[in-house]
Amino acid sequence: MADEYYGQNYEWIYDPVSYRWCKCVRDCRGRIICYQVIPGPPGPTGPTGATGTGAGVTGPTGVTGPTGVTGPTGVTGPTGVTGVTGATGVTGVTGATGVTGVTGVTGATGVTGATGVTGPTGVTGPTGVTGATGVTGVTGATGVTGATGVTGPTGVTGPTGVTGATGITGPTGPTGITGPTGITGPTGESCCCKSSANYVISLIRGQTGIALASFNTTIKGNVTPTGYTSTSDLVTVNSNNANYTVSLCNVKFMTYPNEITVNPTIATPDCCCNSDLATALTAYIGRQIEVDVTDNTTSSYRLIVRNISNGILFGELQNTVEGNINIALPLCSIFSFLPIN
Repeated sequence: MADEYYGQNYEWIYDPVSYRWCKCVRDCRGRIICYQVIPGPPGPTGPTGATGTGAGVTGPTGVTGPTGVTGPTGVTGPTGVTGVTGATGVTGVTGATGVTGVTGVTGATGVTGATGVTGPTGVTGPTGVTGATGVTGVTGATGVTGATGVTGPTGVTGPTGVTGATGITGPTGPTGITGPTGITGPTGESCCCKSSANYVISLIRGQTGIALASFNTTIKGNVTPTGYTSTSDLVTVNSNNANYTVSLCNVKFMTYPNEITVNPTIATPDCCCNSDLATALTAYIGRQIEVDVTDNTTSSYRLIVRNISNGILFGELQNTVEGNINIALPLCSIFSFLPIN
């Protein structure tokens, strides 16, 4: 038999296992779904049936029916009413404080801001009441005396007073006692260089190109016969058509181009300490020496010694601008000499 169950047809099917009738329906695939029905109270026991004879033949299993077509999906029902909000839960226990993090790098200093505008000057407050005068302090120590000021300039000299009248001449005093005679001074040295120069000139005055030299001046020319005497202190030298008068006392040496023959028989005054110097120079005849002649200055000459006679050193200057020239040096004008070879 069939009936409706929630809008679906159902059938009552007897379950021989449980000996119960069940409500069964077919789902969308044709499968039979049974719902067990709560049994009612047991009925009265029926009479015992007659015992059957022989075992009944088991009928064949029926063919499984095809799966039914799935029915359409039902319409979605309306959304239910929102339920009441539940009560707020109890606040949880505060967690432990976390470990402090590493301090961050300090940021760069910001640019200094511009100076603000100066505010207006405030109103001057009223003058306070003058305080009472304090007690006078102890007098300080006397300061150090200052330095003496600079002396002022000397005043202008006053006018010379009037000369007084000449006094009366006093009486002549008595004549004093004559003092003792003074010690006689040493005898002055005669001009030995003049005598030596005069002797040389007497030998060379016939030549040309004679040079008479002092330490500061040299005159080169010809000794003229005029005005020359063997005892004179002066000699005339013609140089560039001018006549020079030369003092023989200041002639230190003479040069001349041609050799001369020395006359040892003509003696010259030996007024200088020449004997030792003459002896020393004689050992170097034919050799080269360096001679220092001196007066206010000193000059040196390298020469070959040719002869020593009558207070004169006769020698030869070599490799001069004019070639080899002869020289006559009065011994009294020689300060020192140095052997070269």
